[in-house]
Amino acid sequence: QRKHGDGMALKEERERRDGRANFNLRTGGREPATMTTTMRREGSAKSSTSPGSLETQAVEAEKKGEVDARSDATRNDTLSGGTSQAKLKRVMSIKDRHVKWEKAGSLAKQLIVERRVRRNRIIAFLMLMILPISLGLLANHYKHVLPLDFLFGQRDHNHNSYYGQAMDYINSKIVINGPRADHNVKKKHEGKVGLMAEESSKKSDVINVLLPEFLAPAFKKVYDEKLSANLEDMYNKTVHFDTVSMSEWQSTIQQDAKKRSMSRYDVYVLLSTWIPTFAEQACIADMTSYLKDLDSSYWEDVLPQIRENVASYNNKIYALPTDGDVILMMYNRRILNKYGLDPPETWQEWIEISKKLHGKDLDGDGNPDAGACVVTEPNGFWASLFFAFASPFLQTYGSDEGIFFDTNTMKPVFSHPKFSYILDLYKEMIDHSIHNLIGMTSWQQANQLFLEEKCALLYNFHGSLKIILTQMESGEAAENFRMKMIPGSKYVLSADGKEVEVCDELRCPYADKNHINHAPFYGEGGIGIALNFHASPDILEAATSFAVTLTGPEHSLPLVTSVGSLLDPYRYSHFSNIKDPTSAESKVYINDGWNHRSILQWQNSTVTAFEHSNGVKDLAIYGKALYTGEYGFESMLSDFVKGKVDSSETRMKLEKAWTTLTGRYGLEMQQKLYRRSLGLPTTALEVPIVIICLIMISILSLVFLSMKNGQLRKRLEKEKRESASLKQISKWSTLISNNPASRLVKVLQDVQSGKQVDAEVVGGLLKHLKSRRGSDFWMPDLNNNEFAKVSEENKA
Repeated sequence: QRKHGDGMALKEERERRDGRANFNLRTGGREPATMTTTMRREGSAKSSTSPGSLETQAVEAEKKGEVDARSDATRNDTLSGGTSQAKLKRVMSIKDRHVKWEKAGSLAKQLIVERRVRRNRIIAFLMLMILPISLGLLANHYKHVLPLDFLFGQRDHNHNSYYGQAMDYINSKIVINGPRADHNVKKKHEGKVGLMAEESSKKSDVINVLLPEFLAPAFKKVYDEKLSANLEDMYNKTVHFDTVSMSEWQSTIQQDAKKRSMSRYDVYVLLSTWIPTFAEQACIADMTSYLKDLDSSYWEDVLPQIRENVASYNNKIYALPTDGDVILMMYNRRILNKYGLDPPETWQEWIEISKKLHGKDLDGDGNPDAGACVVTEPNGFWASLFFAFASPFLQTYGSDEGIFFDTNTMKPVFSHPKFSYILDLYKEMIDHSIHNLIGMTSWQQANQLFLEEKCALLYNFHGSLKIILTQMESGEAAENFRMKMIPGSKYVLSADGKEVEVCDELRCPYADKNHINHAPFYGEGGIGIALNFHASPDILEAATSFAVTLTGPEHSLPLVTSVGSLLDPYRYSHFSNIKDPTSAESKVYINDGWNHRSILQWQNSTVTAFEHSNGVKDLAIYGKALYTGEYGFESMLSDFVKGKVDSSETRMKLEKAWTTLTGRYGLEMQQKLYRRSLGLPTTALEVPIVIICLIMISILSLVFLSMKNGQLRKRLEKEKRESASLKQISKWSTLISNNPASRLVKVLQDVQSGKQVDAEVVGGLLKHLKSRRGSDFWMPDLNNNEFAKVSEENKA
């Protein structure tokens, strides 16, 4: 600042000298026109005007000064390229702004800094509010994988609540068909209802369950015989079963769930492929927190792929499994041995066996029979049987690869040029099946013809094959009708779908020792029990206990052995002790019409399929029925099987149809559901990426604002110290600049700018100049009292 002040002082001195020179040039050493005019006005009353008087000379000097001033202004405008007065003011204002901080007083500087500090504190306060909210959202997203239940009001399931008692009741294996619960327990909790042990304003004595007709007899039998009495004792609740036809099953659940809190049903029995849709629409409850105290043995007993396909979606539990669906094959051992054939291990071998047997009389009735019995009737499940055939050609890297879409682009699998190879191979299989003899074949026809030995090979859903196994009246018959996992393939499509490749260790890591890639297809996934999202707390509590007990190891075996239920084993315990035909578990099977040898076949095939690491999950996205149903995929496949279109045209039609459907529902939404159903993240960091960004921005902002406030405080302290030291210098500068010449230059500047000048000030200045005639006009007045005062202060 001192350096800047010295420069400004030199500049002002040059301007004063230039002003003094211009003054002499313009007036010839005479006084300015304004001062002369003032003197003339003051003396006009004392003397008259004459040509030789001083007033006349002053008037002439005034006119000459005005002319010179105008000519100088014109000359200056010309030399400066027509610079206007406005431009000069703009330049001056820019200079003023440039030195605004330097010229500001200490008070102004303090106010500016304090205002900035206050602003930064407000922003920091907002960041401090955003930070805990963001952390809470992040914790909420991962609450099921982190020990953060206390943050979300998760109740500690102690022994003093209904739910805690239910879990203890189950975990200690005091089954519901055992001794009645202690009535004192009921009285102890009388008036407390719900999972949180709170009073409920809406109480209901009935749990309404919606399920399809074919499941009702088995469910009702187990409930009536083993569950009803103690459920009423513990919860004062009964269960009412409402049935619906297979064709109206899904639509009835959808319509009821749309009613939200006004819905009729508390429990839905549904297919696992519907779970993603209902979960995303908040129709079924996330049961993860309800089951946190459930003994681990409940889940460890469930077969691995059923835990993934039926119970879980997006790393949360939405249903308790009561069935597991997989597509298996059966073969007639007598017929294959007669013609010297082995059971097929690949689909190519299946086709070769069908060709050899097709048209031969297999049952001895004199009529030609088929090599295989294959379902070809459009019924909503034919698509599952086709994809069971296609799976080993498409999936090689495990269950999270998927076979229906590219997980990154959502292009349908039909976009692969070599998918035509799979279609052609499938048609070759159909041409040597029972379809070639009787036309469209239902699953019931296929089962019956296989039992009648009209064909040697069959593949179908697990549950429908159970009907065949339970009709084996003798051990010899059971030995003839064998069950095994469906065939695989030694050839698979390349990653880009443009070539057919041979399986090796890299391309087919899950292939067997013969390099055959097996991929069991879990058609429809299975059946589970889900809870209505809008059910009242007391109903949720009782329904959870009912569902856990019904699907647990103690009471679920009769559900899966019953032929009419079409439910399949889903627990390891369903096959415990079955090697002993006299065991309690074996007797449950035998009482339902099973042959002991059939039970052993059932066990081997089921466990092998549901433990396979390359098992294929069925499609589970919005509008699944439109993608694979009777009026979509199946109708196009039917035209292809009938020979109306070739494989290339069918492939392109399917690609267009699926792409259109995906666009209709929204590519991003369908991709999210598809990836989640496979257990893949929807993005690299999924939803928390936004939350993490907010947290990082908040932390960085707080650090930056803290540093900025510190800098502002240091700057203010520095300014205060410098202002104290420069205070005396400022006084000296003011006194030194207060000299006659400087005051005269200021007056002249005011005149030049057109300001009105006080005559008394001018008169006093002239008298002062006359009194100092012969001395330096630029010297300050050393006799000034202020000057003496400052000198004394400086000495002190």
